[in-house]
Amino acid sequence: MTPQQEQLQEDLRDVLRGELFVDEVTRALYSTDASIFQIEPLAVVAPRDEGDVQTVVRYAQERKLAVTARGAGTGMAGESLSAGIALDFSR
Repeated sequence: MTPQQEQLQEDLRDVLRGELFVDEVTRALYSTDASIFQIEPLAVVAPRDEGDVQTVVRYAQERKLAVTARGAGTGMAGESLSAGIALDFSR
């Protein structure tokens, strides 16, 4: 885990109601979709409610991190991939 991921986990783990993932396996799973592209996210958040979404967006904006929405990951053009925070809305 990088220092940036450690800081992100420390900052968000107690304020999110949903799940926060920074582990290598989860990030690898979210690094691809149905396209040929592969971009590993810094973290993955499965928000429980709109408050979680607002918290993540504010956090990312303050730190100039990309936020990418993700559903089932079936996109064919890599649109759900970024090196920032992936928001998993599939749950």
